[in-house]
Amino acid sequence: MKIMKNINISTLFGHPVTFKQKILFVAVTGLIMASIVYTFEAVRTERSIIREEIIKKAEVVTELASHIGELPLISENEEHAKKAISSLMKIPEISFISFYDKNQNLLTTEGDINPPKRTHPEQDMTIIEHNDYFDLCTPVFTVRAQEDIAIFQETDSNMEVRDHVGWVRIGFSKTFMKEAESSIVMRGLIIALIFTIISITLIYKLFDVATKPLTSLTTAVKSIRRGKYPEIPVSSEDEIGTLTTEFNRMSRSIKDREDMLITQLHLSAFAADIGKALTESDNLDAMLDECISTIVKYRDPALARIWIYNNEEHLLELKASSGIFTIENSPFKTIPVGSYEAGTIAEKHTSHYTNNIEELYPDDLELAKLNGIEAYAGYPLIVEKQLVGVLEIYALQPIAGDILSTLEYVVNEIGLGIQHKLTALQIASSLREKEVLLREVHHRVKNNMQVISSLLNLQSDKLRDKQYIAMFNESRNRILAMALVHEKLYRSEDIANIDFSDYIASLANGLFSFYDISPLRIQLKLDIESINLVLDTSIPCGLIINELISNALKHAFPDDSKGELSISFRKLNVLGKDTYNLIVKDNGVGVPADLDFRKTRSLGLQLVTTLVEHQLQGSLKLERTSGTEFNILFREPEYKKRM
Repeated sequence: MKIMKNINISTLFGHPVTFKQKILFVAVTGLIMASIVYTFEAVRTERSIIREEIIKKAEVVTELASHIGELPLISENEEHAKKAISSLMKIPEISFISFYDKNQNLLTTEGDINPPKRTHPEQDMTIIEHNDYFDLCTPVFTVRAQEDIAIFQETDSNMEVRDHVGWVRIGFSKTFMKEAESSIVMRGLIIALIFTIISITLIYKLFDVATKPLTSLTTAVKSIRRGKYPEIPVSSEDEIGTLTTEFNRMSRSIKDREDMLITQLHLSAFAADIGKALTESDNLDAMLDECISTIVKYRDPALARIWIYNNEEHLLELKASSGIFTIENSPFKTIPVGSYEAGTIAEKHTSHYTNNIEELYPDDLELAKLNGIEAYAGYPLIVEKQLVGVLEIYALQPIAGDILSTLEYVVNEIGLGIQHKLTALQIASSLREKEVLLREVHHRVKNNMQVISSLLNLQSDKLRDKQYIAMFNESRNRILAMALVHEKLYRSEDIANIDFSDYIASLANGLFSFYDISPLRIQLKLDIESINLVLDTSIPCGLIINELISNALKHAFPDDSKGELSISFRKLNVLGKDTYNLIVKDNGVGVPADLDFRKTRSLGLQLVTTLVEHQLQGSLKLERTSGTEFNILFREPEYKKRM
């Protein structure tokens, strides 16, 4: 019973169980249990009856044996006792027979069983039940008559006297009872099985008839899961009939709702693909072609086309067409505003859709009749009250209202898309013109600076004082450093930024060449990240590097001594902000210990200090160990819009 209690019928054997199976399971289980109980009770009852019959028979046989054994026991003659026993042993149920004298001594015994010792009864028969036999023992008496000497008493003249002469003990076999019991069990099981099969069959048939409407409902529910929506005939007015009616109502409701959702999903996908075409297309023509392809894909019209309004010539130009006409085989590629359906829509700024082609403009009506067209929809593409084009759709079947409402939304998006593309073309063209002009400005600035550098070079040729010549050359190098910035910007793909790693390499190599420094004498080492800087940062940074490299090449390695010059430029993250770190280091003779670079009369170091602290708003540190190292930290200033 514990096992049955824990069974979950809803998931019997690991599979979902239907309502019908649950009922049958309960009914069959009940029938089987009833059959088992019936069989058990029948066996128990018949076994009890057989047991009583065997005991009664054993008692009769024992009583008979007591009469037969009376004489042998009186005489205590073993031979007479054996003869008495042999006649009794012919009874098949007897397992053994024993005669005992009045002193409880065994006179004789015969049988298959050696009986164990037991207590002999004094007066009445006693029965002990063993596994295989009943052990019956009864005392044996002899009866004799006695005359009463009191002849005058009012009593019987003769009285019986019972003398105890011994005992008879008989073992009565249970074999017959067990055979009968097995037969009873088999008969009961067969009857129970037949009863169960017949009952189950009847229950199944009756239940099948009773649950047929429910089965139909179950099948119909499964059909709904597969996307079908049947209706079941109502055959009765009972609870099942009411349930069937409600199911039919639910099925219709679900079908209507699913149709609505599918339509909405279809329309949403249509609108989404139109939006994708409007946002991901590279140019106006590609955008319009993609829009027309999407309309044909979802709406399947005979013809769909988009006209663009030419404001200067006051006409419509065909820009996209799909269906019975493409742009190439269209009978006309431009139409005046005010003619044909598209021209009339453009003139009136009003949509026109109809499922009656007789309402169309004569030339459009002829086209519709030739191609089996039944419906037309035309929409002006208007943005901020300005006409940008017209969308036309010719359909082979009537156009539903939900499609028209979706097209109303789509045409607004298409109009905006066209306007954006056209605007992006007034803007892209303007940007290209400005970029060309800006590159030209950088080119001219660079050229002008090179002219100034050349003039300084010519002027220095006329000087004889080496101090003045050096001053002119330093000024010339500063100008060339700024000119190099404009040169890099002029040639850069991004007109607003310069690749400063390339700039530093070009500037350093130029200074090595100017001072005629052999790379075998002073080795140049560059550790520079790829960093882009704007013009306002590049020029002061370039001047700083120019001064520090020039100072190192002029003063760090006197008398043609050898050494190393290294430049490091990296981007760091300091307190969550981008910070640039510029290090110019040499292993030369070093800056004198008593020199304060912030108060020196050297124009170059004054320029470096001013540019770092005021122009870049950074910090500058000087390290004098193992040569000279200038360590500069700065952030790129936020760009401020110029008025």
